[in-house]
Amino acid sequence: MPGIIKLIAADLDGTLLDSKSRVTRATAEAILAAQRKGIVFVPCTGRFPENAALVMLEAGIECPVICLNGAVIDLAPLGERMFEKFMDRDAAAEILYALETLGEKYFIFGKNSVFSRSDMHRHHSEVDFERRKELKSRIRYSYGKDACFEALKEPLYKFYVHFTKESSNPEAIRAMLGGIPRVALTQSSNNSVELMPDEVNKGSALKLLADHFGIPAGQVMALGDQMNDLPMIRYAGLSVAMGNAVDPVKQAADFITATNDEDGVARAIRLFCLDEASASSMEE
Repeated sequence: MPGIIKLIAADLDGTLLDSKSRVTRATAEAILAAQRKGIVFVPCTGRFPENAALVMLEAGIECPVICLNGAVIDLAPLGERMFEKFMDRDAAAEILYALETLGEKYFIFGKNSVFSRSDMHRHHSEVDFERRKELKSRIRYSYGKDACFEALKEPLYKFYVHFTKESSNPEAIRAMLGGIPRVALTQSSNNSVELMPDEVNKGSALKLLADHFGIPAGQVMALGDQMNDLPMIRYAGLSVAMGNAVDPVKQAADFITATNDEDGVARAIRLFCLDEASASSMEE
């Protein structure tokens, strides 16, 4: 069994969130119980800071937030920024021109801004923010080709491409984009590719946050389900794959918990952090 856990890091989509994009009551209660024991909890997500903050605020959880696959670390939802790294401008331009040549639609995430190559497809967060005025006022949304080219003048964190049935061969696209210097490439599903600044990933960001709190890797538990979670799964002293995780994550993890629709995060927290023998679905 692992030693004492002092920091829990969990991916959002497919991990902390169920298939309806909710933090369930059981999961929120387990996180709050862990925090009462002095354990630091942090969501570690590809989402941008305000989007991730909305999830945590609505779940009633105050905690640090690792966003954009490690390009940003905030010490609280909408709170003090501990770390951020922007893309190299030339690399960002090369990505944009490659995507334009391929004819792919994409999103670009900058500081307090979201750019969509589609003229009409609204980012889901813009709809979510309509009920949260304190968040809606923080983010500028822009649409269309001209807006994306204008984005190159601003500090940028990440490109996100979601493949459709009209897309070219996804693996060929990944290979092309992965060859661009000073760019880190990952994916959060088989139908996507995400591009960030080089040397940025969830593992590097988790280490920065753990060092900030003086917590060694051996006292960190990380939970995830997708390829972009692998760096933090490999960093953490205790790694837990979701029951719905892709095979490479399951193979890299120390344990497998239940799925995100079966409160897998809550079960892992209760077993490894709250000393509750209630993890009948956990596999070593």
